[in-house]
Amino acid sequence: MQVIRDAWFLTKMEYGGLRYRNLFSFIMIAYITLMAIPLTRGIHAIDKEPSLAYVFIDFYFLTLVPIFGFFFNKKSINYHRDDSYTVNLAHLRTMPISFEAMIASRIIEMIIPLAVNGTIFFTVQYLFAERVFDGMTLAQYISYAVMWLGYAVLVSAVYIYSELTQSGKRYLMVTIVMMVCNVAAALICWFAKVSVMVFTVDIAKQSPVLTPIIMVIASWLAMYISLTAVRRKLKIRDLM
Repeated sequence: MQVIRDAWFLTKMEYGGLRYRNLFSFIMIAYITLMAIPLTRGIHAIDKEPSLAYVFIDFYFLTLVPIFGFFFNKKSINYHRDDSYTVNLAHLRTMPISFEAMIASRIIEMIIPLAVNGTIFFTVQYLFAERVFDGMTLAQYISYAVMWLGYAVLVSAVYIYSELTQSGKRYLMVTIVMMVCNVAAALICWFAKVSVMVFTVDIAKQSPVLTPIIMVIASWLAMYISLTAVRRKLKIRDLM
């Protein structure tokens, strides 16, 4: 119980004073959401061969959906220059708070924006990209959204590990590598004449219960492994 109290204290300390600065985060999510509407509207029927535009569509979703679990603020934008995550971690180490509370706080700090941003994004998608989701029931669409949110948690496991165990410059390198991997994945799918975006719509229609459950289990298993490694690393990490 003490861990939860400390974790919630850290979360409020992190986000409680943002207020008007949350406006920038909202603007960024609104921009990402609005940009996705014409992209998804351009998707053809599932049985048609994907065009080169699918490379950008898949890259867009693979890259941007995971950042729904982050607030956009000075610390998250300037981390590579100021090493702000390491500075913040050094500050937390001076407080009488356990590693478990620090880790639990970081999970809460991911869940809150992921829930808010994900709700905004997928609600707007459902309302304005009707061509793509034509024929889907609400349950199937929720399945589709849960699969992508599960993917966001999966990738966030990598980002959170890097955030808490690496310097700002190394974290930037991890981000670049992830983007390159997303480009490669989008290109491979295009050459294979498939689309990640269309595939998730298709599989949500075919298996609206089992697939999101598998994705959620896989994503939180990855997060558990990541945080276990983080806890080990924090005990020995030199923050100087």
